[in-house]
Amino acid sequence: MCVLILRGATFRTASRIALVVGTLLTAVNQGAAFLSGTPGVATWLRTVANFLIPYTVASIGYLSPFRRTSGAPLATDEAVSVDGAEPDTREAPGFVADP
Repeated sequence: MCVLILRGATFRTASRIALVVGTLLTAVNQGAAFLSGTPGVATWLRTVANFLIPYTVASIGYLSPFRRTSGAPLATDEAVSVDGAEPDTREAPGFVADP
């Protein structure tokens, strides 16, 4: 899974979210330290965390519907109709089904 969060559609989606959320968190939480001109090492570490945590959460959230647990089929493996509508048989971007 570590490889999946660093490339493709996951990277594009998560990096956009991390940029917005990280910027807002940094402005709110470390804004005073940066405006005073005296950000220390702790401030920089918190700033990095402000971007890494949303990136990780967004990546896991993006990939979680495609996760297999104990050999269980993916939702896309078995098309299921809900309320008589056509089942959604699309696969995740970049996902390669088992042969």
